[in-house]
Amino acid sequence: MSNYFENNLNEGERIEIEIKHNRLFIAQEFIKFVIWLAVAITLHILGNLLVDWLCGLMSDVSGLDGLAKAIPIVLYVVVWGGFAFLGIILRVASIMSVYGTKLAITNRRIIGKSGVFSSYSLDYPIEKIDSVSVNTPFFGKIFHYADIEIKSTNAETAITFEGVTNANEFRNALTAAIAKNADEARKAQANEIANAMKGAH
Repeated sequence: MSNYFENNLNEGERIEIEIKHNRLFIAQEFIKFVIWLAVAITLHILGNLLVDWLCGLMSDVSGLDGLAKAIPIVLYVVVWGGFAFLGIILRVASIMSVYGTKLAITNRRIIGKSGVFSSYSLDYPIEKIDSVSVNTPFFGKIFHYADIEIKSTNAETAITFEGVTNANEFRNALTAAIAKNADEARKAQANEIANAMKGAH
């Protein structure tokens, strides 16, 4: 059990099941980063060649000052630099997000968090869960992982947790918890009605 869950459990509360991230899904995120890096390096090489060519053309044009001739270099630095910076931030955030994502079912509620730079916390009582579904992407079928979507009664959109190894097991546990909670609620309501009828007599 992670420290996140230990710090968020109430007295008498216990973890029933928590999600497990597929290592191949995490490796897939690293592969995406490597591919992006290869693209960035290729663009860097092509950009240098393009800048050299443009600078050569502009040096042959009379009447241009040094600042005007530096425009291709400035444009290259801005465009490629922005691409490189944004790519690094997005890819690293994607990888870190996997490690920062937690989700578990307790005997009372479902708790978890997602995200790194902007973290989203999830804390729903079992009776507030509207639906849970499992979606398996193309690579998930190959590497045996799936995405879990959870929708609560007071949320407009579902929350998705990606790259989960035990997605079906988690869904079944949550579905069972929802059914158990509904059954207990019906029994409690029946007892209240029975006690009210006894009191009336």
